[in-house]
Amino acid sequence: MKIIYPDKINAVVADEENAAFLVANVLDDYPKKVWKATSADARLTLSVASGAAAVAVFNTNATAVSVTVSDGISLTLQSGLTLQSGLTLMSGESLSVNQYDVDPGGTGALWAEYAQVDNVHRIDLDFTGASGTIIQAGVVRAGTKNEFPDPRYGIGEGLRDFSIVKELNNGALYIRKRDLVRKFQFDLNVTRDSDFYTFMRTILQQRGPAPLAWWIVDDTGDWNWVVYVRPDGFPFGRHRASLYTNIGVSLLEVV
Repeated sequence: MKIIYPDKINAVVADEENAAFLVANVLDDYPKKVWKATSADARLTLSVASGAAAVAVFNTNATAVSVTVSDGISLTLQSGLTLQSGLTLMSGESLSVNQYDVDPGGTGALWAEYAQVDNVHRIDLDFTGASGTIIQAGVVRAGTKNEFPDPRYGIGEGLRDFSIVKELNNGALYIRKRDLVRKFQFDLNVTRDSDFYTFMRTILQQRGPAPLAWWIVDDTGDWNWVVYVRPDGFPFGRHRASLYTNIGVSLLEVV
């Protein structure tokens, strides 16, 4: 299991932007408040602080995303100097480039990892969508990758309906359709002196009820487990041995 926290994005820019759906929207906590481009191909460029090793995207309609991580170092010519013909300045040496397929009809989520960079660096996200679509993304997070054991077998997954349902005087139902989101329940068995306190104090106590980017079961490679979720009631741990703690976790998807 993996969680991105803290988020280390300093700034984000887009090569295309609908004036009604600004690129700054990807930095808030609301996946439905999207950034929209103006075509089926668009790029987001993130400036990311030292210590990041993962990036996640939620609520995108892209079918593929290329992720390029660069060291962020740029060179400029001293005033009065010119380059010899055929030479160019390096701007941000590429550290890794990976292409990912995304299922926009499914969760519309992406998770990418790279070797931790211990200086300010750049991430380019190149989105590609089906012909005729306008690229969008709801939330982007890049930051520290916190790793924990995967949940114990027996993970619970279901749905919570926020629709308003009322019975009228004649017995008919009034239904106002609202969001139907996923919910997850599981147990973690972790080391007490490291994982437990990192999970409970360093991450959840600091972040509180706000959502985070999680990869609940990462050893399967299944992106249905890549979710933007908040605690549905805070986890509770039982110190069952001197070295290990069992934590009960309940999460609710944020859309």
